[in-house]
Amino acid sequence: MGYEERMAIERKSVADLFGSIGRGRDNFLMETRRLHEMPVSGLVVEGTLANVNNYEYRGNMTGNHAIGVLLSWFCVNYHVPAMLCGTRTLTRAVILAWLRMGKDKLDGRSHHTVGDICPSCGGGGPVVHSSRCTSPTNHVGQHG
Repeated sequence: MGYEERMAIERKSVADLFGSIGRGRDNFLMETRRLHEMPVSGLVVEGTLANVNNYEYRGNMTGNHAIGVLLSWFCVNYHVPAMLCGTRTLTRAVILAWLRMGKDKLDGRSHHTVGDICPSCGGGGPVVHSSRCTSPTNHVGQHG
């Protein structure tokens, strides 16, 4: 069985998130349930909590409704991690790091956790990297 059957990260822009919660609700719920069944899965939103809260959707849905769905579906009912990453660049970096760490987990290898000191470059702060990290380019965020 390949990694695609055991690991998936769903990426959404804020507009995609509202569309998925609104007119695509049934499909989004089915996808959330599928993610729940995987050993490594998550949702990454390309935006901040403030972006979600302030988004003007053409229907009756508000930012509070979208945040409620994220809390209910992802945090409480299905236990699928959800991250709001802000920018497209940070979203991409988080997804790549998440998939690297997930692959390591599925392969039985350990990995560093957020905030570890990078053994390759000595940088600290909010970094995310796998055990194969050999340069600062494998990090999410900036070294402190």
